[in-house]
Amino acid sequence: MATPSLPGATLPVLNLTAPLPTAEEFAQRVRAAPPPAPAPAESDSGSSSLPSHSTGTGMAVVRTFARFFKVFMGAGLLLGGLFYLTKFILLPFYQEMKDPKKDGVDRKAPAAVQVLQQTRKVVAENNARMDKLNDIVDGMNSGEKPATNAPPPGGIPQITAVRPARSKAAKDDLLFQIQLALDAMKITGVTGGSDPRAVIDGRMVKFGDIVDYRLGLRFVEVNEEDHEVRFIDAEGTKYRRTY
Repeated sequence: MATPSLPGATLPVLNLTAPLPTAEEFAQRVRAAPPPAPAPAESDSGSSSLPSHSTGTGMAVVRTFARFFKVFMGAGLLLGGLFYLTKFILLPFYQEMKDPKKDGVDRKAPAAVQVLQQTRKVVAENNARMDKLNDIVDGMNSGEKPATNAPPPGGIPQITAVRPARSKAAKDDLLFQIQLALDAMKITGVTGGSDPRAVIDGRMVKFGDIVDYRLGLRFVEVNEEDHEVRFIDAEGTKYRRTY
C-alpha cells in the first residue's frame, strides 16, 4: 500500500496503520545489517604528541642551569663592584687623607680624591686671604699707637705720628661720607669664590685693594648669595653694598 503524502510536505507521512514486523522479520533484518566498523587503533603519531619523560627532564635541567647562571652573574657583578670601589675610590681617598698632596688638584685622580683636593685648596686660599686681611687690619691699627724708634748715634730720635682719636661727631660724619661713597659706586661686574674681584667705577679691584683712598675703604669680599660687595675701613668696620 502506497504511503499517503500531504501536498507541500517534504517528509513522508508516517503510516500508523501499517502492521508491525514479526520477531522473525526483525531477526532477519538484524542479520542482514552490516557489522559495525572497528575502532581505529592508536597510532604512534598520537602518542608522540604528548610530552615524554625525557623532554620534561631536559626542560628542568635548562631551568636549573638558568638559575645558577643568574646567581653566578649577580655574585660576579657584586664582587666586581666591591673591587672597583675599594681599589679606585676608597684606597686613593685613604692615601690622600694620609699623605695629602700640595701641588693642587690632580685631574687624573678619582672624583672623590679631586673633591678632597679642591676642598683643601679652597680652605688654604681662604686661610691665606684671612691672614692677608688680618695683616691689613693690624697694619692700620699699628699707626694708632705711638712708637719711638731708637735714635741713631748722635742723631735725633724719630717719633711716629699718632692718629688722633675721633670724636662721636667725626665718626658719624665719616660714616655718612662712607655711605655716600657706597651709594655712588657703580658696580658693573663681580666674581665670587676664593679670589673675589669686582669692577667698581670702571676699575677692576681684587681682594685688599683700596677703592677710596680718602675714606680708606678696601674691597674684601663678594657674597653671591646675598648679592653683596663688602668693604672694610681703616678701623676694621665692615660695610655692604648690594649689586
